[in-house]
Amino acid sequence: MRESLAAAVRVLARYGDGVARRVLRLLSRLNQDAVSVSKLAELSGQSELLQKIDAEHLVDAGLAEALPNGHYWIPELVRAYVRELDPSWSVTSPSPCRASVPHVRPAE
Repeated sequence: MRESLAAAVRVLARYGDGVARRVLRLLSRLNQDAVSVSKLAELSGQSELLQKIDAEHLVDAGLAEALPNGHYWIPELVRAYVRELDPSWSVTSPSPCRASVPHVRPAE
């Protein structure tokens, strides 16, 4: 499983700017399963358009799933793996987030 997650994280490097990886790190710190593009934009300080593109990069890499309600679901296993890559990004560290993300369960 670790190898698959490592490969998926490496896929993000093909986008070149590192923004999708930073978004993944941000999401790994939240105790939320799903997040909206507007909330990502609020948390990151970037535009919704850029956050939508970054979220779709996470989907393309197999690290997130687009939900019908416009949210993106990031499995806990993915978030835990990203936190493990860099312990300074753990959920116990001070968060760079400016707001909390409401908990939203993915539709089944």
